[in-house]
Amino acid sequence: ALVRTKTVQKVLVVCPNALKFQWQREWLKTSGRQIDIVEGDPTERQRIYNSASQVLILNYELLLRDLNLIEAWAPQAMILDEAQRIKNYMTKTSQYVKRLDPRFRLILTGTPMENRVQELGSLIDWIDSRAMPPTWSLNSRLSLEGDGGGHGQAGVSGLDRLRKGLAGHLIRRRRSEGLR
Repeated sequence: ALVRTKTVQKVLVVCPNALKFQWQREWLKTSGRQIDIVEGDPTERQRIYNSASQVLILNYELLLRDLNLIEAWAPQAMILDEAQRIKNYMTKTSQYVKRLDPRFRLILTGTPMENRVQELGSLIDWIDSRAMPPTWSLNSRLSLEGDGGGHGQAGVSGLDRLRKGLAGHLIRRRRSEGLR
């Protein structure tokens, strides 16, 4: 819809290598619009960025190699598939993704948000850096209940408040709502 209404001119889809051709097929099938896969040697990739359609697909490894080219291409919208790749805010992948500053951002992940609040914080930080406290400060801001050894319920206090605060940022499907 953003491309069709000319709200954005350039969209970047970042996904695992194995999913690039599936993204291409599904994009074409649902939108009827051209989508280019970034691949090849550095000269070929440079040519793709210079003559690209409105939508590019690349894998996370190429994002690390081509960050300067991607910054120059300046996508206005980005989709991160398997976004758990940025759940650790200290990794190179997470830091490189977060250097990009598109106006529109979408992350897709199958990783449950209950795993670790710091992981959720790293994902949300890229979507809206004001939606949660900084990832590095979450341990000190949220208190743990119980001792994790079966004495009391282990977990983070205030999850209901956190869920309510993030409701406008998440479309969440529980396992029970998935395909059977």
